[in-house]
Amino acid sequence: MAKYSEKKKKLKTSQYAGVDNAWIAPNGDLYRCGYMGHNEWASEYIQHNLCKGDFVKAHEMIDEIHNNSYSAYPYTALHKLGWVRILTWSNDTALYSETDKPTLTHEQKDTLMFWCSANNTDYETFISKCQ
Repeated sequence: MAKYSEKKKKLKTSQYAGVDNAWIAPNGDLYRCGYMGHNEWASEYIQHNLCKGDFVKAHEMIDEIHNNSYSAYPYTALHKLGWVRILTWSNDTALYSETDKPTLTHEQKDTLMFWCSANNTDYETFISKCQ
């Protein structure tokens, strides 16, 4: 798996093809995270970008976002902050979010339309199977 410093850069639209595991920020930026890498990427993103590299502060923030519940995972913290993830599992690619039917920002919708086009995926079908 790539180091966070190598994968923290947002992808250009021309790089969307073949990306099957990624995060989409509320502003529409797409970040590749690799197979089974969503949680690790989320943890590193929160630590480096939201908490200025402070590991303890990052995990306190994750706990606070989850109201100190047992389900305090970094990937669900990003969901609660409006991020969605593209996830390929068992030969199927789906969109995952905090809710079953997310309210996507216009920027996220635009990114998904470009991503679907680059990956020969029908946008409406892809959105309809959001999990």
